[in-house]
Amino acid sequence: MDHGFSRPKEAWEQSDGVIFLLREASALESMQAFVVQNLEKLADLAYVDHFKHASTLKENLFKSLPQILKSLGKKKFRGYVETFLDPTFRNAKSEGAQNMAIAA
Repeated sequence: MDHGFSRPKEAWEQSDGVIFLLREASALESMQAFVVQNLEKLADLAYVDHFKHASTLKENLFKSLPQILKSLGKKKFRGYVETFLDPTFRNAKSEGAQNMAIAA
């Protein structure tokens, strides 16, 4: 059903979808290597601030991260902890977006 409203996807919306995809893929044993390969790119999303909905993207990232960690396990995630520490604390201090700060 088309209501006459359509627009192209914005880049942040695609990135938001990738976070959901990696979260769900981390639960599958056969996809965990793929998720681990992309953890650094996932951490890079936490530094992005140049668009209006950046806090929504980062809120999703920080809410999904515990589930990804549980699915992968400590051993696979251990090497990437430091990658997420700086952006997590940096965003937790944010006063402009409380939902994102609480999720971080």
